Amino acid sequence: MGGIVKSIFGGKDKSQQREQIKANAENKALFKELAEQSSTDAKALLGSSDDNRNIAFQQTLDLLGGTIPTRLGAFQRGNVGAQNQLIAGLPMIQAAIMGQPFDMSALQPTKVSYNTDYATQTLPQFQTSAQALTPPESAQQPDLSTLLQQAYSGQFNGGQFNG
Repeated sequence: MGGIVKSIFGGKDKSQQREQIKANAENKALFKELAEQSSTDAKALLGSSDDNRNIAFQQTLDLLGGTIPTRLGAFQRGNVGAQNQLIAGLPMIQAAIMGQPFDMSALQPTKVSYNTDYATQTLPQFQTSAQALTPPESAQQPDLSTLLQQAYSGQFNGGQFNG
């Protein structure tokens, strides 16, 4: 009886299953390709970020190192100015104690000057993410966006890109 039903209705149609297996294999190859590309991209960005971080740290240390002499100089000039004002006031204190007239012109404000040239800074030349992800021309490979465009446009064929 099974032979009669099979001859009338046909057997099991496995064509869709074969197509799905083929599509699964293509997707698996695509995912593998994209994972390898993203790993390569991430490795390029890590090295670039280390370099950029070190450049920025060095620039910061240079800036702070430039401020120290200026700060110390300003503190020292202010301290010396304050001492001079105290010394200049001693004769007035003595005259006041003795009841004698005193001249206030000896007390003059002191202006402490400082140099702010160190504060004019420019950013160091950082490597951008695009530069880090662009391999030398001899090793040019499609980037992640190109791979995705090829995959969605149907240029992906059996684990290989046609592009």
